[in-house]
Amino acid sequence: MKTLLHDIFRTLLPMMALLLSAAAAVSCDDSGNDGDTRQVNIAFTISLDPPSTRAANEGWDDYTPSTNGTERENAINPDDIQVVVCNSMGENLADVGDVRITRRSDTEFAVTGVWRDSDSRLAKAKRIMVLANCHGSTEYDIMQTSSYLPMWGVAKLPALNIGKTNDIGNIALLRAVAKVSVALRSDMLAKGYSIASLTVDRYNTRGYCMPAGYKSVDNTVDLSFAATLNVLNSTATSLDFTANSIAYIPEYDNTSPAAVPSTITVKLNRNGEYEGTYTLRFAQYDSGGAPTGNAYDIMRNHIYTYNVYKSGDEMAVTLHVKEWNVRKHDDVIM
Repeated sequence: MKTLLHDIFRTLLPMMALLLSAAAAVSCDDSGNDGDTRQVNIAFTISLDPPSTRAANEGWDDYTPSTNGTERENAINPDDIQVVVCNSMGENLADVGDVRITRRSDTEFAVTGVWRDSDSRLAKAKRIMVLANCHGSTEYDIMQTSSYLPMWGVAKLPALNIGKTNDIGNIALLRAVAKVSVALRSDMLAKGYSIASLTVDRYNTRGYCMPAGYKSVDNTVDLSFAATLNVLNSTATSLDFTANSIAYIPEYDNTSPAAVPSTITVKLNRNGEYEGTYTLRFAQYDSGGAPTGNAYDIMRNHIYTYNVYKSGDEMAVTLHVKEWNVRKHDDVIM
């Protein structure tokens, strides 16, 4: 197997993916909940606005959207949203029941739900957590990501006043998968090169919907990007993604002492004939194309984009590592 020269331009884009905001109302008057003062009615709107990526940093202070994502990467299944009220420790206080979603347009949904027997626990309600596309679970299987990508987010609750409207603000959603894409540079295509096959060698088949540290923050944006890796060990050997040259995969540990690193195998053709087999690594390389030993974990809400080309007689790769895009929506009101 030939050795690749890697010329790496690494752009770290903060990984907070989508901003799910909504307009919602909680009312506990007799007409709103049939006189049951233990019940809080919840309603909000999800607007699916065009997404965008942003420039590199370690936080949200210099967010500058610039690049749109795909429809699939930003889609939320209206039949697969969990809304959970949490206490100050991030523990489940109550599930919002009777969640119903009505489509208002192609990009907007009205959501309603009920928090029953809420009176005795109202003072403990400190956060609201949203799980989207997670199939009613806190874990997901890679086979479940074929249409929708699992997402998670949390926001701090104000003191909920029964009978009044309570504005929550924005909830930022993280995707629980990483995106890997491989493409040939345009000059390679002009020279007759094509990708014969692509496989991820060693990957996890399952992942957690929530990131590490999810119980310790009041808002998704309070998470440190470096502290979110939450790997569910479920290793498989080979994932073929030749058809689309894009793979959406769960997080994978590439950096711990016991890690067996994940790699990508690329087979190339030239003018229809087999040309060679190459290995791409999730790692940093020096200016001469040699690996420095600084591996990258495969992290949720990150994009790993490989552009393959020839440098003289040698094969080279430009790797861009960045975090995923953001969508902004209306405020959440309860």
